[in-house]
Amino acid sequence: MNFPIKVGDWVIATRDLIHMRIKKGMVGRVLEMGIDGISIEFVDDVGGHGCGGKGKYGHCWWWFNPIYLKKISKKEAVLYAL
Repeated sequence: MNFPIKVGDWVIATRDLIHMRIKKGMVGRVLEMGIDGISIEFVDDVGGHGCGGKGKYGHCWWWFNPIYLKKISKKEAVLYAL
């Protein structure tokens, strides 16, 4: 799958995801890219996993559809996380 973001990019969730603890405005950093999704380590605990030790446990989530993610700068990520 061809995603508009890459490993190391900062992203923001553009909507609440009811079935997850991810809310609009939460920010995270892309840790891995796969054929069918993106692994993101969020600043906040989202009740997820730790990406096999690559991220902080509870802060990572495998994201299958990038349409609800927006790439942001590191500076923006810091501002949103405050």
